[in-house]
Amino acid sequence: MNSLFSTATWLEGFSIEGYGAWPIPHALDAKISSLLDQWLGLKEEQRVKESSTISDQQHAVLLAYSERMASRAVRDKSRIDIFYGLLALGIDGWKFEWRDNIMVLSLHYHSAILISIDPPSVFSEAGKYMSFNVKKSFEQFLKRKEEDRSISAMGFCCSEDKDGFRYKRTW
Repeated sequence: MNSLFSTATWLEGFSIEGYGAWPIPHALDAKISSLLDQWLGLKEEQRVKESSTISDQQHAVLLAYSERMASRAVRDKSRIDIFYGLLALGIDGWKFEWRDNIMVLSLHYHSAILISIDPPSVFSEAGKYMSFNVKKSFEQFLKRKEEDRSISAMGFCCSEDKDGFRYKRTW
């Protein structure tokens, strides 16, 4: 069986440069969602193996996708966008820079609040598919003081683009 991520060469390279700022939605969002669906359909041991093959370039795209899904969740009042954003955020086991992940995690927390979704429930649902370390990080994030999990503390603010709500970086 070919690896999902080793064959997902479309997740790397120059063609996706600047993806984070592209209009929402975009065809690449759907393609990444489909890849995550395939990953979810695997048995746990296969998911772990697949997750270990994610490259640093793929991680960067998945991080951007996660950030985009947090914005889209607010636009569409969609729990599933938060769920998929959390999957993309944790799928690699946080083997890269964990602080970047925590920053984006704040967006999903904030999105859940904005659309009246209980953050612990959706974090727990996504956590079922994550490594122990990522699941624990999700749980620890939820225990932070409100000001320590706010989007402003993580360098983001609420904004809009021509298509609607969008988180904006303040750094």
